[in-house]
Amino acid sequence: MARIAWDTNVFVYLLEDKGHLGQKVAELRKRMSLRGDTLCTSWLTYGELLVKPHQLGRSDLARR
Repeated sequence: MARIAWDTNVFVYLLEDKGHLGQKVAELRKRMSLRGDTLCTSWLTYGELLVKPHQLGRSDLARR
């Protein structure tokens, strides 16, 4: 069990399904979950992830 910090780009790969990178991140997240790891990030990363959905008026994507 560990605390693992993700930066913005890792979330982007996962949420935007960037081909093989999105798949690798999804697999990584699944393994983390199976091990009981805690996913951590910063408020800065969270804010960066919300910029584009709000610019596009996509509250559904922001909630995701």
